[in-house]
Amino acid sequence: MTLRVKNKVWDPSKPLVADVIVKNEGRRSLYIGYKCDFGFAGYLTRQRAGYETIRYEIRWDKSSEHCTPRREDFIKVPAGKMVRVRLTSVAIKELGGNPWSDHAKGSYQLFVRYGTSKIAPFDQVFLGTSTTNRVRLNVK
Repeated sequence: MTLRVKNKVWDPSKPLVADVIVKNEGRRSLYIGYKCDFGFAGYLTRQRAGYETIRYEIRWDKSSEHCTPRREDFIKVPAGKMVRVRLTSVAIKELGGNPWSDHAKGSYQLFVRYGTSKIAPFDQVFLGTSTTNRVRLNVK
């Protein structure tokens, strides 16, 4: 999975838009989902003095909720092909003691993790987790 952000400067008063490119290097098609315990989560991290890291979690429009998965909720990634999934932020949550309303401006690292349920609703559904590359993002 590869993360791409069109604009490397982000004004948090507007949604963050990111693309995740999913490449299937296998010989069979696979399916990824973004509903019903399948989905994407974003993370912003920033190093502070010493070893402290500031972390925030981004909830995307294509995020996971508990429900019964349906085949039409999955994206087919054909063998040897790539699929782009566009994500738009809908909320930001602190992971630690630094509220987002008081976030420091400046450089952060952004990455996206894809995670799934432990049970595939049908054959060829990707199960497990996968993490994208990290992208430097200047947050206003």
